[in-house]
Amino acid sequence: MRRFLIALLLLAPALAQAPSQLIPNLTLVKEQVEHWVSSGEYARECETINARARAYLEANLAGVKRPALVLDIDETSLSNYPLMLSEDFGFEQARFDAWVAAARTPPIPSTLELFRYAESRQVACFFITGRGEALRESTEKDLRNAGYSDWEGLYLKPEAYKESSIVGFKSGVRRQLTDQGYEILVNVGDQMSDLEGGYAQSFYKLPNPMYFIP
Repeated sequence: MRRFLIALLLLAPALAQAPSQLIPNLTLVKEQVEHWVSSGEYARECETINARARAYLEANLAGVKRPALVLDIDETSLSNYPLMLSEDFGFEQARFDAWVAAARTPPIPSTLELFRYAESRQVACFFITGRGEALRESTEKDLRNAGYSDWEGLYLKPEAYKESSIVGFKSGVRRQLTDQGYEILVNVGDQMSDLEGGYAQSFYKLPNPMYFIP
């Protein structure tokens, strides 16, 4: 009971505030994101996390017959930040499709390094993305132009997939790869929904405060 009363006292100032006082100012948040990226902190955080993924991969390769690396694409392997900045962090599907079709999306350098390291160690690399199947051709070109090549498989969301969460699709593909005999040592994404659902030994989440995908 005493602990409960102490908790209430600690929460009282926040509970007394109006809802508008608890919500951060959107303009200020956008400015913070822009500074976070332009300062290099975003890249450094990605480098740290991808270095951990590489270390795990390197430490656990021995004796694995069919090792695999699974990567998400957007904000994991490729950065759509220039597009988001031009849209004031909004989103329009038609503009995104045109952006992908232009095939000039820059890579996230530390993820590209992880990909190349995995390939140098004969680790099969797979992309699993929430991009729709209709974007397959332009996505392949987008990846190649960014420096990715010779991946083992590219899985895009089927047009028939209408679930509210992407977890079922992505974990289903990982299960399929596992059933084919691959041992997914590392799975990297920028959303928790890229990582949930199992079928990988380790999971690494890159930072992404710009949007949320359930």
